[in-house]
Amino acid sequence: KELIDAMVVGSGDPSKPRAPDDLGRFGMGLKSASISQCRKLIVIGRKNQQYCGAIWDVDLIKKTGRWTLEVLNKNDINKYLREHEIENFNVGTLVIWDNIDSIQGSNKAELEKDQDEKIANTIDHIELTYHRFLDAGPKDSIKILFNNRVLKAFDPFFTKNSKTHREEAQQVPAGDADGSFIYLTAFTIPHDKFLSADETNKSESNDGLYKNQGFYIYREKRLIMYGGWFGLQRFKEISKLARVMVDVPSSLDSNWVTAVSYTH
Repeated sequence: KELIDAMVVGSGDPSKPRAPDDLGRFGMGLKSASISQCRKLIVIGRKNQQYCGAIWDVDLIKKTGRWTLEVLNKNDINKYLREHEIENFNVGTLVIWDNIDSIQGSNKAELEKDQDEKIANTIDHIELTYHRFLDAGPKDSIKILFNNRVLKAFDPFFTKNSKTHREEAQQVPAGDADGSFIYLTAFTIPHDKFLSADETNKSESNDGLYKNQGFYIYREKRLIMYGGWFGLQRFKEISKLARVMVDVPSSLDSNWVTAVSYTH
């Protein structure tokens, strides 16, 4: 039931309060993001020692004219696990994109180049967007694998670097009836000569220090927007090491939409 609910398009009611560990809002993300890249979305989960699986197949929907969600049986699930060489899948969620139709190129070399670039960009994006989950410590952290590669957090504040300067977090009342707060934490990250080779490579693959200065907006610890000063100032060489972490709870979603519309 939990998987089928997750596969329903528009399954979330945005007006209902969300738990702090619930990153969803509208029930669209997994489905719309996946179908924009592939013709078939396969999701397999394992919980309480039980497997379950379901498929959205665009070609089947077009053929039948109906939104038919395929529910997998045990044999189907085992077949997909074998095909994709998935082992030791004891708990968690497996997302498979099949019949990918978003790769561009007129020949094999161009197709492979575009695919490699998109995979590299996707890995960089996930390692940044979910860095606070990937690096939350042994008790609370999660593990994400991409094509069997274990992803590592990219911390844009380099908090483990001894040269990073971190200010004490400031608590700002959000002005809503629930008494919610927004938390702002300012960082001055190290000059690139004090960064490790891995930190330098990660920074360069994510547009470099200069373009990444500014605000980092998090909704329940997931990064949703970063870089730039929202019109308060322009990108400057003197502020390229400045970062501000802004933590916004999901209870303020409606306020955030209004704030973004004013900014633009």
